[in-house]
Amino acid sequence: MLTAQNVPKLHDLIRPFFLRRTKAQVLTFLPPMAQIIVPVSMTVVQKKLYLSILAKNTDLLRAIFSINRSLKQNERANLGNILMQLRKCLCHPFVYNREIEERNDVAAVSHRNLVEASTKLQLLEILLPKLKERGHRVLIFSQFLDML
Repeated sequence: MLTAQNVPKLHDLIRPFFLRRTKAQVLTFLPPMAQIIVPVSMTVVQKKLYLSILAKNTDLLRAIFSINRSLKQNERANLGNILMQLRKCLCHPFVYNREIEERNDVAAVSHRNLVEASTKLQLLEILLPKLKERGHRVLIFSQFLDML
């Protein structure tokens, strides 16, 4: 059983297998950034979830586009929350809501479900083997730890 006393031991055991650094730690030795923007569309799951997030907040969205009034403080906070939810959905729908993930005992099926739910993971699944084959090294940053 995991307890507060066991956590340091667990960290020591898994430390050799994880390399986690902040952006500030790696900026000193990274080559200049080459940024290539690859537009991707959403998966069906992402589209449905995205639209459901918007549908839950129709009054606030109407208020944003209303010419005659400015947003109240709580509406601005709610807007920030909605935008964060939408960003999570665009990364991966399971980051937004883990309950929609189909659980399966077969690892290969779980992996397929995980990849097929997010266009970004589908793209990575195609790009990473090709980059490795050409000798490239890849560093992936994300603002959402669950996405990594």
